Amino acid sequence: MRTMLICSLTLACILIAATAAPGRAGELDGAWDGHTLVTMQGTQADDFAKTIRWVIEGEKFTLVSGERTTEGKITIDEKATPKSIDVYASKGTGPQVEVGGIYKLDGETLTVCYYTRKGSRPKEYQGGDEKILLTLKKKKS
Repeated sequence: MRTMLICSLTLACILIAATAAPGRAGELDGAWDGHTLVTMQGTQADDFAKTIRWVIEGEKFTLVSGERTTEGKITIDEKATPKSIDVYASKGTGPQVEVGGIYKLDGETLTVCYYTRKGSRPKEYQGGDEKILLTLKKKKS
């Protein structure tokens, strides 16, 4: 009986570790609605932010903006400081997206900052100077 319990606990630990493997976006899974946005020019565009929805399921990423949808892949590195996020989305009616950024998760609020140019990653959470700062709120089920 004790051996079965130890085996069960070991298997549970392995399964938990496997679902939190590097690159998976597990902690970000769900639907996220745009809340605030600071553009690459540094101006506030909160009305536009409210037309944005991110849907994340593992490595699958869907961007919905108004009536346009783009699908692709998302990867994260939770061990990086700050945490990093890469989005590659090119299938669908929406814009092609290929950005590297940083993110932080505070309860039901996801903050993402990324450069609009390929190959760059911000070091701080600030819009303007070719960086976009987007805050999203987790959609209630």
